[in-house]
Amino acid sequence: MSARQLFLPNAAMGRIRLTRTALTRYRERCPKAGFDIHGITTMAQLAAAVDARFAQEMAAPARETRDTDPLVDAIPAGLPGWD
Repeated sequence: MSARQLFLPNAAMGRIRLTRTALTRYRERCPKAGFDIHGITTMAQLAAAVDARFAQEMAAPARETRDTDPLVDAIPAGLPGWD
């Protein structure tokens, strides 16, 4: 999927508008990562939302395998949110 299918930039105003496709595809995932998809109006906000969602998705497998093997637990030890 291309960026043009997800958002439309308005360079003159420095803003973006998410497309209906983006809203439909990501609406349910966004609250889980702690942000409101309807509040995204700039590229910086979009980048922060993508980063938050990526971090959440990467943390899920770690949570699922936690306490199953001490060697595996040593990998994320000390990372934010692992405690």
